[in-house]
Amino acid sequence: MIQPPLPENEEARLAELLSYGILDTESETLFDDITSLASEICDTPIALISLVDPDRQWFKSKVGLDASETHRNISFCGHAILDDALMEINDTHRDERFHDNPLVTGPPNIRFYAGTPLITPEGYALGTLCAIDSEPKRLSKMQKSALTTLGKSVMAHLELRKQNLVLRQMNTLKSKYLTDISRRFQTPLQSICTFSRLLEEETKTTPVSAVFKDSLGLIHESSQNLMRAVESVLATGKTDIKADSQGRTTIETKPFFNHIFHTMAGKARRGRIILTGQLDASVPEHLILDEAGLGLLLLKITGNAIRYSSKDTAVHLQIYYRPSGLIISVQDHGRGMNRDQLMELYAAPDGEHGEVVAISGLRRLADNVKGRIKVRSWQGRGTCVTFAVPAVTAGEKTAGKLEDAPAKRPDTPFIKDNPAILILSAQDDVSAITGMLTRLKIDAGTESDVKEAARKLQARQYDLLLLSAKAVTNEEITQFRQQDPCLAIVALTEDLFTEDKQLRKTGIDAALTLPVNNDTLCDTLSFFLLPDGKNQ
Repeated sequence: MIQPPLPENEEARLAELLSYGILDTESETLFDDITSLASEICDTPIALISLVDPDRQWFKSKVGLDASETHRNISFCGHAILDDALMEINDTHRDERFHDNPLVTGPPNIRFYAGTPLITPEGYALGTLCAIDSEPKRLSKMQKSALTTLGKSVMAHLELRKQNLVLRQMNTLKSKYLTDISRRFQTPLQSICTFSRLLEEETKTTPVSAVFKDSLGLIHESSQNLMRAVESVLATGKTDIKADSQGRTTIETKPFFNHIFHTMAGKARRGRIILTGQLDASVPEHLILDEAGLGLLLLKITGNAIRYSSKDTAVHLQIYYRPSGLIISVQDHGRGMNRDQLMELYAAPDGEHGEVVAISGLRRLADNVKGRIKVRSWQGRGTCVTFAVPAVTAGEKTAGKLEDAPAKRPDTPFIKDNPAILILSAQDDVSAITGMLTRLKIDAGTESDVKEAARKLQARQYDLLLLSAKAVTNEEITQFRQQDPCLAIVALTEDLFTEDKQLRKTGIDAALTLPVNNDTLCDTLSFFLLPDGKNQ
């Protein structure tokens, strides 16, 4: 093994790194999205944003790796920052620098490495965006170009982050600084726009897979949007431009979902999987939502469905809209999940290596967009993941203005025929709910005894369990969940605020605050009881 030598400008490089205030900070969705995209594009299980300080390489973002840092003396990135170009090691066993490296001979057993340096405008390499595999491989020309472009995007976001830190410290000078930032970014952003456009043009004459072509299109579109924002600031000189308070943007639904669909179609074809999808007529042409969070969640869930499906079977996407948000189901016909894997949905997203990490990680992605997720699975027959994310139309967002009045909410839920619902509570606790269900022509059974409810759940397959939080202990709820991991459990509580993490510890999917109104009940039923053939 050969330890990475220090760069000639090491002292100045470290000073530059410290000026970003990025070391040992919490994970950020923006960087995690780029890392995940790098993993998808390079088709590697591990991808990292690594920053090299005096003694270690620290991971700002990571996919497929639990460690948060490793010693600099054994780092691959310590070698990669010595050059401005992408460093690719096709087989570490054949490279004298790495063949006996502890990261090669032991976990994570690196056989392939590709890292593009993160170079500041002043020319200092702070670290790398890298892709890692436990098998030898070679990136295509388009994969290398895409990884390099993503690295430039990481650096652009680091620059924005650095300058935002300065702006917070120097609030009185924010107008001057914002103008300086925009001018500083104008040239490098233009380079990114031009480079991504040239790559797109090259794909017209060079055979490439759909996922790479579409990913490059997404990079080009994102850089153009950022450039327009910079030019807007320079043109107006305004400093108080604010994004949606919830980080949401307006999307055109058909182009957005078409892009996601075609991005995954190439991966499906390579795995001999038939990818189908349907955009329900209920979905508006425009929606305001967390575009990046939704895209990452949908790519991950669809990618998992394709990865674990049996060859020559279908993966089907179904997309609906309700006033409470967007509801999407992804159905595969793979091997399904066992009880322990399904229970991981109610555990913390960090755990041991393996499939359960990917499964429980979906919960974290859903939490990031303030959404909810439910998984139903049948061993040997497949899995259906249903998730909902907050989304509104322009009219709903500005409700109160006469010209923007929202559309009338449906009076009835969008649910399967003849759902099996069990209500566990003293009758007087839920009389209003049973009355609403009766008006909706839904026949729901009621039970006040916990043991008798457990017997009924054992004897029959129920779709939804509504239970009074004060009538059932946490241990009893846990037993219900372990008895049927696919059962949707919704707690009825008098608490105005409920903590999602606390609910999940006992296996509860959601909570309804009493008294429950018709709209809230319909929204809950529409999510957990999608029609037959669409989550079965």
